[in-house]
Order: sequence, then structure tokens, then C-alpha cells
Amino acid sequence: MPANQSRRRPAPIFIVGPSRSGTSMLREIFNRHPELWITRETHYFDDLRRRSADRPEVEDYFLTVGTLAYGAETSAADAGDEARLELRTAAGELGGTPDAYFEAFCRGRARRQGRARWGEKTPRHVFRIAEMLDVFPDARVICMSRDPRAVVASYRDWTRRPELSPDVESPFAGDRRRARSSYGLLLSCLMCKSALVAGVRAAMRYGEASVRVVRFETLVRGPRETLGDLCEWLELPFDERMLDVPIVQSSYASGEARGISTEPLERWRDALTETEIRTIEAACGDVMRRLGDDRATVALLPLDVVRAAHANRGRMGSPLSYVWRRLSLSVGLR
Repeated sequence: MPANQSRRRPAPIFIVGPSRSGTSMLREIFNRHPELWITRETHYFDDLRRRSADRPEVEDYFLTVGTLAYGAETSAADAGDEARLELRTAAGELGGTPDAYFEAFCRGRARRQGRARWGEKTPRHVFRIAEMLDVFPDARVICMSRDPRAVVASYRDWTRRPELSPDVESPFAGDRRRARSSYGLLLSCLMCKSALVAGVRAAMRYGEASVRVVRFETLVRGPRETLGDLCEWLELPFDERMLDVPIVQSSYASGEARGISTEPLERWRDALTETEIRTIEAACGDVMRRLGDDRATVALLPLDVVRAAHANRGRMGSPLSYVWRRLSLSVGLR
């Protein structure tokens, strides 16, 4: 059992799922709640935890993430010695392990916002749910789910927004180059499908007590009912402020837009060509049947996989292992 398990009440909350499936929206919704703060992406379970790291590297990792965001070209030195000492002390009280640093970092972000309950949102942690629940057995994991056609259209168009161009000077320029290099129609289908399958399988394996799949479509069509049900599951009182959220990380809407809207539900119909739609429906057929749409399946193009493996080589460890993990999930081998 992890050290100092008694410190971990109430249970942490994790948000995972396919990229562009509404995880950022759900984080914003919960961060309007006066008792809860969901920390932005750390990629801890998918990055730092899978490789050996000494204490200075672990501290640098979280101080860098805390200074701006994961993927930004910044330095841990920008955080300052005081922040390092604060993180080190808090992690030491939790056992001093890398897992303790992750918890201390997330707890610290929540404390700064005056919130007692903490959590974290990294979409790709959907592939690491087993490890997360091993470290935090009492955690609640929300797996977002969304129509693959909407996910693929959003990911494609997000990478094409002019203000997100890798040519625009920004600490995130390198991450944007990676995102653009990663895009390929069939590869995006693979990534979406494998994430959806991972979430569904985790829900089946761990049950309602630990993992819940939440449909983006259900949330935006009935936000009050869906959030009320989620809050009951999370042992949080429902708060009306959760319904008044800014629209964040949208591929289309401006940063000034607010509220939970059904407008994104059918946007993919205009955003995608008929050929793109048919390709997505074919590639994601079996998982779309789980979502209520009957389609067939086809094979994936190896060129897309190779291109994305090259673009993400710094994040994924062994390229062969990375590709196999995603591909095996997408075709139902695991």
C-alpha cells in the first residue's frame, strides 16, 4: 500500500480520454467548484514515471510543469528556490518518492486555489489507469468519450489554427510542431479508437466504484443532470457555478465564448469531407458501434504510424512498444 494512505482523503479525481474529447472542458467545469481543483496536464504517469529519475530530475520536472505547462520550452530555474523547497518538503511528508512528488504537486496547486479536493487531467493517462489506481486505490477516474468523427476533426483543425502555428514565437512552438507532424487521418483514428477502448476496458475491469465513462454528447445535451450525477459519484455537492464556464482549448470558438453548448456536436459534418467521414467511420467501426453507430473497420496506413512515432519519440519511450500498445488496443487484441 502506498505510504501515508490516510492522507489521501478525500479521493483524488483524474480526467482522461482521447485528445479533443472534452477533457479540458470538464476540467474547467470542475475548477468552478469551490471544493475541487483539477491540475492541468503533467503527463507524469505517461512520461516521468516510466523512466528512472533521481530527486533533482523529479523536482525539475514538476517545477517546469508548474512554471508554464507540460511541453513548454522553459526551465525549472524560473520557479525559484522557494518553490523547490516547498515542493521537496511536501513530497517528503508523503514519502519522498516520485509518486509523492506528483501528489504533492497536485495538492499544492489545489491549496493555492483554496480547494481541499485535488485531481489532475492528462488525456493520455487513459492508457495508465492501472498504474494510477495502484498508486491511488481510492481515486475516481473519469474517462471522457466522444464521437471519433468529432475528435478527428477537432484535432486536425486545432493543429491548423494560425495562432497555434509553430512559426509563431512561443514556449510551445516545439510542442506545436510535434502536434502538426503527428496528424494523419488514419493515425488520428487509431489514437482516438485506442483511447476509447482503453477507457471502456478500464471501466469494465475496475467497475463503477473507480472508473466511469462520460460521453461528451451526454454532457453537453444535459449538463445539469450529467454533472449532478457525477458530483454524487464523486461525493461532491452540486454547484451552479460549474455551468458557467469559459470555452477553452477549442479548435473553433474564441476565448471569450462561455457556457456548455451543443453546437460542437454536429460541427464535424461541415468540417470533414465525405471521404474523411467514410474513412473515420470505417477505421473506428467497432468502437462506434459501442457508441451506437454501426460501421465496418479497415486497416491503418503504416506511413501515418511511422510519422507520428517519429514526432513523438521523445515522449513515448520505445517506438515499437508505443505503436504496439496503441495498435493492439485499436484492433481489440488487449
